[in-house]
Amino acid sequence: MDLQFTRHMEAELDQIEDHKVARNVVLNEFYEPFTVALKVAETKMLADAEKCPRCGKPLGERFSKRGKFFGCTGYPDCNYIKRPGQTGDEPRPAPKITEIMCPTCGKPMVERDGASGTFLGCSGYPDCKTTMNYDAEGKPVLASQITEHLCEKCGKPMIRREGKNGPFLGCSGYPKCRNLVEIDAKGNPVKPFDTGLKCEKCGSPMGIKKSFRGPFLGCNAYPKCRSTMKLTDELKEKFKDHLPPPMAKKPEIKVEGIEPCASCGAPMKVRSGRGGNYFLGCTKYPKCRNTAEPSPELLEKIIDAAAKANSVTPANA
Repeated sequence: MDLQFTRHMEAELDQIEDHKVARNVVLNEFYEPFTVALKVAETKMLADAEKCPRCGKPLGERFSKRGKFFGCTGYPDCNYIKRPGQTGDEPRPAPKITEIMCPTCGKPMVERDGASGTFLGCSGYPDCKTTMNYDAEGKPVLASQITEHLCEKCGKPMIRREGKNGPFLGCSGYPKCRNLVEIDAKGNPVKPFDTGLKCEKCGSPMGIKKSFRGPFLGCNAYPKCRSTMKLTDELKEKFKDHLPPPMAKKPEIKVEGIEPCASCGAPMKVRSGRGGNYFLGCTKYPKCRNTAEPSPELLEKIIDAAAKANSVTPANA
């Protein structure tokens, strides 16, 4: 850590507060050389990285709900992945046709193994792109379903998906088109509320967005523009009739017998992935990103504890 740099930054922050220097001037002074340094570091890291055995491109370090893995930087053209302790050549479990019927077209669902765990995909793919996940009790729940709504940006059908913040519509043209639309309780697209505020970067309207940390203002030109603004108490009062309801917190699952983090020694806690699978994650995240798979005995305890936690409601807690 550079104390001289810290003192210099503190002095410049004081100048910004006293309106003696513009904020963007200070930010550009730091960020422009920092961007160059990042590009140099990225180039060197890719040059030293292990090569993909399929296409020869470098492997990049990635993180998912199942922990750290290495994925080909040529994705989506190449979907090669390698997890710690594996060579990357291990064959995935063969797709298995189930007795579960697709809620969209009525064809059998096929059990497949994906990066986030086991999921169900329609056997009518690519004509039908409906997918389902298994919940904590092993029951299939809808994960994505094509709808009659069309993307306003590219005209392709929109797909209903389940995210961390609830259901939404995503363009079926992903990743070329990344348009996302919020939906109401009936699954219909929600027209963005006009806040009357403009993005400082591109001039597009700012809309009210939601996250697990609470509502905020984000540019409606996302993902081309990722500008955000904090909702002040004054703005919260002004837009109180248009703010999304607070998100319900998932009950914390506590079980005994969890070993400390193998990387830093901090306690590990039970976390759940998008596919409903459970894993152990370090409580020091994001400083420590270590994860671990629970043993069969511990997993059984976790499933029992999760069932009890989910059955408790505020009325009978």
